[in-house]
Amino acid sequence: MLAAFDWSGLSDLTPKPVVGYSDVTALLEALAAKVGWSSVMGPMVAESEFAESYCFASLMGCMTSPAAYGPLDLVGAETLVGGVAEGITCGGNLSLLTGSVGTDTSWVPPGGIVLIEDEDEDDARIDVMITHLRRSGYFSRAAAVVAGTFHDCGEAEQVDAVLRDRLSDLGVPVVTGANIGHGGHVQTYPIGVRARLDADGRTLTFLEPPLLTVAG
Repeated sequence: MLAAFDWSGLSDLTPKPVVGYSDVTALLEALAAKVGWSSVMGPMVAESEFAESYCFASLMGCMTSPAAYGPLDLVGAETLVGGVAEGITCGGNLSLLTGSVGTDTSWVPPGGIVLIEDEDEDDARIDVMITHLRRSGYFSRAAAVVAGTFHDCGEAEQVDAVLRDRLSDLGVPVVTGANIGHGGHVQTYPIGVRARLDADGRTLTFLEPPLLTVAG
C-alpha cells in the first residue's frame, strides 16, 4: 500500500487527524516522512482498547483538548537510564518500524523520542528487531527511548532482560514498561510533537499541542 500510494494528493489536502496503532505505525511514519503531518498513536474503534474507559478518555483528551493534553504519567514504567531529554515524538510498533528501515517512509527526526512496543513476539524476535534497528543507525539520532507494552510476548523477565541489554548503552534516557501500546489500559501517544521525557520522574510532557499539522 505504501509503495503504491500517491502522496502528492495528500499534500494538497487540509491535514486531518490520523489515529491508529499496531500495523498503522507504518502509515503514521509515512505521513511524517512523506507529507510532514503529525498524527496520533491511539486506540482504533475496531479494537478492545477503544472500549476501555481509560484508553478512550486518553484519546478524547488528546483529540478534543490538545493544548491541555498531558503530561503523561507513564504508569508502571521503570527507569532504565535516568535523565531528561527533549525531542520529537516518534516510533510505534517495533515490527513495523523494523520493516520500514531502509525505505523512504522510515522516519526518525533529529532528537527523536522513540517509542517501541509490540505484541505476540517472543524475546528472541524482540532481540533481533532491536539489534537490527541499532545496526541500521536508527537510534543514532534519538534523544530518548520509551519502551511501551510488550503484550503476550512471553515471560516478562526475559523481555525485560532483552530491553536492558539492547537499550541501556545507547547514551540517552530510557524508560521501560510504559503503558503505551497493546493490551488495554494504555495512553494515547502523539507522533511528531516536541516533548520532554523525564526518565527519573517517568513523565512525558508535550511542549506544543499534539495536533499540529507539521511533524517536528
